Amino acid sequence: MRVWLVALMIALTSSASASEIRVMAAGSLKDAFTAIFADYTKLRGDSFSPVWGPSGVLRERLQKGEAFDIFASAALPHAKVLTDTGISGPSVLFVRNALCIVTDAGGPLDGGNLVETLLRPDIRIGTSTPIADPAGDYTWELFHRIDAQRPGAFDTLSKKAQQLFGGTTTSAPVNGRHRLLVALDDREIDLFVY
Repeated sequence: MRVWLVALMIALTSSASASEIRVMAAGSLKDAFTAIFADYTKLRGDSFSPVWGPSGVLRERLQKGEAFDIFASAALPHAKVLTDTGISGPSVLFVRNALCIVTDAGGPLDGGNLVETLLRPDIRIGTSTPIADPAGDYTWELFHRIDAQRPGAFDTLSKKAQQLFGGTTTSAPVNGRHRLLVALDDREIDLFVY
């Protein structure tokens, strides 16, 4: 897949005049794109100037006029907004995301009790911020799907969700440790939907 994405980047940047390619990309793509940038640089000699962050926040920056060559969103709707408003060329789906739940080894989950656990009053849930970060959008969609099975669940879940990433919140490391791990270790949350 990495070879295919390098080829896609060559096609997308063939008209870029600068030797430094400005990329605005979802933080979830950082590891994969860093490897792709290295491959691309070996092939073409160009370098990259990446900015990582929540897709919704990056989209807003681009809508305000910030320059870019590539926008790689964690959710196609953010890219389509830029296409539909004439800020960018066509949007292309190149990867998909899936939600997961992160908890510590002694956490409250097993294979069959997800919904019951999420709805328990004593369980503290961490999430990303809807609109600012696609993981937050996906989580709210999950909450709506649970609500379809259990009316009132969306209200319960969305009110108790602590929005730890995206928007005005920060995912910066705390004393060199990932913010999510700190929140779990310090018992701010019992699980994180990501």
